[in-house]
Amino acid sequence: MQLTQDQRRELDLVNDEDRWPHWPVLPVKRYREGDMPDLGVIVAGRSTVYLVNLFQLQTGPLGPQLEGVEKRDYANREALIADGWIGD
Repeated sequence: MQLTQDQRRELDLVNDEDRWPHWPVLPVKRYREGDMPDLGVIVAGRSTVYLVNLFQLQTGPLGPQLEGVEKRDYANREALIADGWIGD
C-alpha cells in the first residue's frame, strides 16, 4: 500500500499512542467530496474506527459505550489511513 507523505505523518500519529491527547481514544475524521466529514474514534491497540463523536463518550469504561456503535474494521492502521481517516 503506497501512502503519501501526508498520510505517513498521519500514520505516525495514529501509531504513537503517547501523542494521543484523549488517550485511550484518538478522534479521527474523514472528508468525502460534498459531504460533512465522518467523525469517529480509534481505541488504543485497535485498527477499528467507531463512528461516534468524541464528545458523546463519557468518563468510564469504553466497552459498554461502544457496543452497538457503527464501526469500520481495518486490517491494520495503514489501511485505515489509506481509506482517508486523519487524526483530529
